[in-house]
Amino acid sequence: MTAEDNSHLSKWYILKSLLTRYKADETLAKEMEKRHKTGDENFPVMDYYVPHLEEKRRLVNGVVKDVSSPLGGYAFLKGTLHQVNRFCHSHSGFNKIRGLDGDSAFLSIRDKEMENFKLVVRAYNARHQNAPFISSNADFFEEGDTVRILEGDFRNVQGTFITSRGKDSGYVVVRVCRNFYVTTLEVKSSQLQIISFSDKNHHVYQQLDSFSPVLLRVTGHFLKNGSLDELDSQLAKDKSKVERFVVRFGSAEIKSRKMQSRVTAYILLSRFVLRRHDRADDVNTFPFTHYIDVVRKGMDAVTNPVNLAFINAVLYAATGISEYFEDASHAATQWTAEAEESIKSRHAKDNPAVTDASYLRAEAIKSLPLRKREVVILLDLLDRYFRPGVTAVNIGGKTMMVSLPDKTYSAAITLSDLLSAFPSDYLNGLTETLGLKHDDGTTPDRLATDMLGCAERLYSEATCTKSDSGLMEELLSSDPDKYIVRKAGSRPFRLQTLGLVATYVNIDNDEWHMLMPADVRSVLTKYTSK
Repeated sequence: MTAEDNSHLSKWYILKSLLTRYKADETLAKEMEKRHKTGDENFPVMDYYVPHLEEKRRLVNGVVKDVSSPLGGYAFLKGTLHQVNRFCHSHSGFNKIRGLDGDSAFLSIRDKEMENFKLVVRAYNARHQNAPFISSNADFFEEGDTVRILEGDFRNVQGTFITSRGKDSGYVVVRVCRNFYVTTLEVKSSQLQIISFSDKNHHVYQQLDSFSPVLLRVTGHFLKNGSLDELDSQLAKDKSKVERFVVRFGSAEIKSRKMQSRVTAYILLSRFVLRRHDRADDVNTFPFTHYIDVVRKGMDAVTNPVNLAFINAVLYAATGISEYFEDASHAATQWTAEAEESIKSRHAKDNPAVTDASYLRAEAIKSLPLRKREVVILLDLLDRYFRPGVTAVNIGGKTMMVSLPDKTYSAAITLSDLLSAFPSDYLNGLTETLGLKHDDGTTPDRLATDMLGCAERLYSEATCTKSDSGLMEELLSSDPDKYIVRKAGSRPFRLQTLGLVATYVNIDNDEWHMLMPADVRSVLTKYTSK
């Protein structure tokens, strides 16, 4: 769009102030006050902004006073091009600025850019320093990531991060408009949050490769202990790095679906081990379920089998859905099997120990490339400390319920996953209770499909008493991932015996903490309050 095409739009135009003895803002203030009094529509009141430095009180012409000096000699006036032209014609102390490199358009900026610029100026004012302006070719900054400063005087300023060679710090360059920039003071990269990656973003993969061992150590401790308490000094540092990773990359805009799925998988696993399921950490990050959806939607763009196996392993950890574990495990089993065959063929004669299955597998894992080795280790951890946790327990007579080992599970777990915990004879009993016919045999998947297909009957069966109905109402009206707590009793709830909820048993408090799968919630919600 040319300058003539949008000359009727109201924008912030950048003016060069030629005033040396008088403050530009005083001139603008008097002009706008005059216009306000006359009320002439041809000369409307306009917004203006003159960046300046508030200096300490000093002696000026024999009088002690506060001195304010314009920053860089610039002023900003909001209006249409015609309105700004009329102002400049009647005030010779102000001139519009043309774009560089022969650009015929006058420099102007949007409201959002203006607010960002004001943040920088205020930060410099607090330090009694002038904000350094840069006028340069915009191409100079294309390789930098767009970031938000999280701490210090420049908090909430957004701009392009330009690194200093050999240091974990640099400068944030704020784009005021095309070819017109202002820089912050030096900031540490740990103070920054990524808003979007530059086009040349291969450094992201280096970040992930260096972060993987850290996240794996923290994940291992979490799965073994159920928390991140009682950490040694190394693990404490690792946990801090995981927290910083979530903050720095948790809201990044990534154009590539392939990269988006991989980066978000690391965010998802980080949030999982930090136990941040039900909330966003601040206004600049997203709920746990958002990251699950992003990873799922981008999976079909991932072609590297190692990355795909890692993503499936993370989704299993986040959702408890066994299908993800099976997909990841299939690839990992193939890698280790190939490595075992290679070891046996090379060392069978001189090392009899290779015939021992556990020794052979351990050596095979060690021989794998780093990324494959990390995926296998993660799957082993999940299989040992997480996978066996969904079980069926007897709660009196012939009744059973699905028990969870902890509360790391989300509503993304399915009804089929819960029914898979029951023995076959119990599944047959549920089939008869609900009046379903499976002459050729009942399976968890088939029963789950049929149960979800007869939602009204299912709702009626699960709310046969007042206490059952009250539990159903609370489950359906609460947040999907919220566990509903009841005092453990001798009589189970129908939702439990039907396999419609999973239960974490808090032994210390003698409580049942119940979670309903999202697919169950979706078919029962319309029957609530009937």
